Amino acid sequence: MIPADILVDLIAYRNGEHPYPFGSFVTAVLANDLVGAFQHADNRNRSLMLDYVSFLYNDMPGRTGDAAVDLWGSYEAVANTVARQREARRTPEPTP
Repeated sequence: MIPADILVDLIAYRNGEHPYPFGSFVTAVLANDLVGAFQHADNRNRSLMLDYVSFLYNDMPGRTGDAAVDLWGSYEAVANTVARQREARRTPEPTP
């Protein structure tokens, strides 16, 4: 199972509520960079790699191949998502 603290952050990211970059391991996972993910993983996360893949496949919105809108799949997609979420936090919600 994905560690609770990381899972909470991944769910917040999926829901548009995580406007800051992840560490190198989670960023590599989200970027779909297998080698980078293994390179940056500690022993615990290395053994949980299938859980991360399962989460991306089953619990993240599907990829379109467009890094401007995708939440995961490339470093560009991850950077764009964090930038969008950061900007959304800066912009106050309109009041009805």
